[in-house]
Amino acid sequence: MSSDNRLYFHILSLWLMIVLTTSAQKEEFQCPSNIANGNYADPVTCRRFYQCVDGFPYLNRCPSGLYFDDVQKFCTFKDEAKCGPLSTSKSI
Repeated sequence: MSSDNRLYFHILSLWLMIVLTTSAQKEEFQCPSNIANGNYADPVTCRRFYQCVDGFPYLNRCPSGLYFDDVQKFCTFKDEAKCGPLSTSKSI
């Protein structure tokens, strides 16, 4: 395989990986239907959260070193964050 073909293959592979990752992230999270707007924990990682606006989720990342607190609904230090998504029902 020539060096031009290898470069083309690597660029194509990288592009495909980015497209698949981006589309998978957008399809996974659904905003709660009973609440129109708000911040919600990313079910995959505590470093991100979704901001729902009129039923559409926008992916956000916490600043470096901070984690999303699903109770207070903002980014804070790791030892203070209640990582979610957390259940909204009270256990008996």
